[in-house]
Formats: sequence, C-alpha cells, structure tokens
Amino acid sequence: MELRKAVTADSKTVLQLYRSAVGTEGCVWDENYPAENDISGDLAVGTLYVYTDSENIVGAVSVIPENELDELPEWTVCDGSHCEIARVVISNEYRGRGLGFDMLSRLLDLLREQGIKSVHILVAKNNAPALALYKRLGFEFYDERFMFGHDYLSAELLLK
Repeated sequence: MELRKAVTADSKTVLQLYRSAVGTEGCVWDENYPAENDISGDLAVGTLYVYTDSENIVGAVSVIPENELDELPEWTVCDGSHCEIARVVISNEYRGRGLGFDMLSRLLDLLREQGIKSVHILVAKNNAPALALYKRLGFEFYDERFMFGHDYLSAELLLK
C-alpha cells in the first residue's frame, strides 16, 4: 500500500469513493458534500492524498492547514504548526481491514516530517467506526459541537 499526493487524474475516483460512503454507518455526507469543488480545491493547494494498492485508489484524505475549526477554544496547539484532516474515506470493499489506520498512520508520519505538531479533526458523534479509529490512533476527544448541521466531537492528536 502507498500514500501519495493526488493528481488531477485521480479526481473522478476520489469523488466515487466519497459517493460510495454516503449512507454508510455514521457517515454524515450527502450527494452535495464532499463535491468536485472540494477535490479541485484540495488539488490546487496540494493537500489531497490518495491511498493505493498496486492498481487502485482505495482511500483518500485531505489535509487542511487553516480553516474555521481554528477558532475552537479546545485546541492545545493552534499556532500555525497544526492542521486539520478531513474527508477521510476508505473504499467500501476495503473497510474493516485496518487500512484506515494504516493510511492515517502513514499520513501522520508524513505530517511529523513536515514539522506539524498537532492534528485536529471533527468526527460525527454517531460514527462509531471513525471514533474507534481515532481513539486507536491516540486522538484526545474534547467537546461536542453542532456544526454544518450535525453533531460532532472535536479531537486532537499531538505529534511527537
């Protein structure tokens, strides 16, 4: 398995991955989000990553350097040496095999190498698989937030 920066040619497959997650356990996405403009925006700034086996894209994740989450008061680190991860997805046929953990572990290693000290995330409160994944990765959970029309838990991982 490999984690690499996405290229424009990956856009259609990433959008298909996003769409395939709609309606799965705990997923709050719908037919309007995430969308092509999210992918093109992430590609434009080089923050979309894809996770591949030898032939196929099986996952994707975006790294967001600055955003509206920066205003939340609970963060330990919010000084420019932080980022948010968002739009985390693993293909339906690959879920339950530990690939989300592997993909994010690889991403966290890459972020450490880039000097990132803290990673923030919002996790849908009812997304049990995602909550378990982030707990396993060592994220600390903070406050419950109602944002974007859904209940989320904020979580942070301090990178060493």
